[in-house]
Amino acid sequence: MFFPIRDDQPSFSKPFVNYFIIALNILVFVLVELPAQSQGARVFNGLIFQFGLVPHDFTLALTGAANYPLGANLLTVLTSMFMHGGLGHIVGNMWILWILAITSKIAWGILAI
Repeated sequence: MFFPIRDDQPSFSKPFVNYFIIALNILVFVLVELPAQSQGARVFNGLIFQFGLVPHDFTLALTGAANYPLGANLLTVLTSMFMHGGLGHIVGNMWILWILAITSKIAWGILAI
């Protein structure tokens, strides 16, 4: 397995949206997930089940099951993007997003995320 250090792609602009997403991920991790992890596995698992995407619940919501509201489960598609399992997970994800930010900006143009 490899771990990229940098990208040699020349850039002519800054991917500010990517930088914002990185900052938002770190903020959510520090302010929400770290305190939940420090309170024990029960609290952290509750956080994961509330804001993480649980495939079983999502599938039942799409089929119209009464106990699984579609709106709440659709929201977890967004909130789960900011959930990380630990320090190594967020560092790895944000590092890759940082490295690939310039390449994605060039590939997607003005609509780059």
